[in-house]
Amino acid sequence: MERAYASEFLVVVSHEILDEVERTLTKRYFAERISEFEIETALGWLRRRAQIVTVTEPVFGIASHPEDDFVLAAALIAKCDYLVTGDTMLLRLEEYEGVKIISPRDFLTLLDATL
Repeated sequence: MERAYASEFLVVVSHEILDEVERTLTKRYFAERISEFEIETALGWLRRRAQIVTVTEPVFGIASHPEDDFVLAAALIAKCDYLVTGDTMLLRLEEYEGVKIISPRDFLTLLDATL
């Protein structure tokens, strides 16, 4: 998030992805690791600074879960170069319709190499 806050790249989400991020960050796992202030800061930043797209052309049956197809659709609509995810099933795709699918660690390595 620090790299996003520094505007080193454009963050793209859909309303549905924002809702999912909010649900996920309020789960016990994250509540034990991230302060409420950090969670609210991240969510507020996403709402104000991320490019929010509306999925108008859904993707079906590519990912192992329908919600992951929705993430792919958002990346396609926004014409993203990269979809950054920790989801192992999405990572196995490696690329979809020109969108490279990489882990957060690999994305940070890529950012470091380009700066």
